[in-house]
Amino acid sequence: MHIPCLNLVRPYDIYGTIRETMDAGEVYGATCTVSIKHDYSLLGSLSKAVCSFVDDEDGYEGSNLDAFAKDAREALNPFCLKLNGNRVCRSLLEHDAIRRKWEDLLPAMRSKYSGDWIDGQLQAMDKRVRDSDGLCLSICRHFIFAEWFMSNVFDIEFTDNYGTREWTEYGFGIPITLRQECFLEKKGDKQTLTMGGTANLESGYTNTGVLRSDYKKESGQPVIFEQHTVWKGENLSLLPDSIGSLYTLSVRGKIFRRIMIELKFKESHEH
Repeated sequence: MHIPCLNLVRPYDIYGTIRETMDAGEVYGATCTVSIKHDYSLLGSLSKAVCSFVDDEDGYEGSNLDAFAKDAREALNPFCLKLNGNRVCRSLLEHDAIRRKWEDLLPAMRSKYSGDWIDGQLQAMDKRVRDSDGLCLSICRHFIFAEWFMSNVFDIEFTDNYGTREWTEYGFGIPITLRQECFLEKKGDKQTLTMGGTANLESGYTNTGVLRSDYKKESGQPVIFEQHTVWKGENLSLLPDSIGSLYTLSVRGKIFRRIMIELKFKESHEH
């Protein structure tokens, strides 16, 4: 059996938090809110998700990156993603409108911000916005959309509430394939879906930036990637209450890098 994927007829908000730590301490943390409304008027099993970043919930408060990111997202809001029947993102819709908005915004951005760092960010953003596939990939790698629109939990086949699949995760920005074990439980009026797995990164990832230099060649020991994700809610075919994920890298049983993600979902009356 599979978890049925039912239509989400009401708009909703996702409140997301991401925190990345290394053995030397925290290196990254942010919160973000996204508002989403689904349109099921497309032919067949496809649908459209109309999405907007809600800036006042975002992290980086008071930094140049915060102000730059908020201004840059003016070119995106709102943006539309085409989803398949399992609520998985397949493409970015109405890309020309985003590109035109960005072209109109770019002169003001160049006037407002200056410096080598900003120039590099503007060039990178300009290149990304003009490439529909690249921009879609960038959105799908954002931690909220990666957990919500790319996990494809409705494709898992369960027997006695247990299933396995080969799955590729991007927890540290690179594709890591692992065997994922999945458990579906119901306690009272709540459902819980737990997914997890491990992968041996071996030597192929030593130059990707995933590993700290002092772990790259340590005694020839393998680096272990581990993923643990939990969906909770009354009916996981619809909107869950929450999604929590933990991604770790370890050597000889010692975790030296971890990413923790928490998403909370709430139906909204406005969009």
